[in-house]
Amino acid sequence: MPTGDSVGSMFGKFYAGAQETTAAGHRLPASPASFLPGRAAVRRRDPRFLRATPDLAAALAAAADDGRDVFEHIPTEWKEIRTWARHLLPPAKPSTCSPDRSASPPTRSS
Repeated sequence: MPTGDSVGSMFGKFYAGAQETTAAGHRLPASPASFLPGRAAVRRRDPRFLRATPDLAAALAAAADDGRDVFEHIPTEWKEIRTWARHLLPPAKPSTCSPDRSASPPTRSS
């Protein structure tokens, strides 16, 4: 694992709706979607993460950088990112509600 001023890649994982807390006990907001983020900087706590995930640490230790820019085809402007991400969404599921019935529950009268 690089140290000091070295840089590398670090990946995380977030699951849709998962409730998680930080090491300090603070609640993290639930992710609206499952995703695998990546970042360039190696932070001081990353070695702790890699010790807890030895398979990932072994894969990173054996990895070679062939110089490709893996983010080359990903847009950098927010409007373009939204358009790019939109095409990755699964098709909308059809509604299970009947068109002639209300989605709200019936009310009881006394």
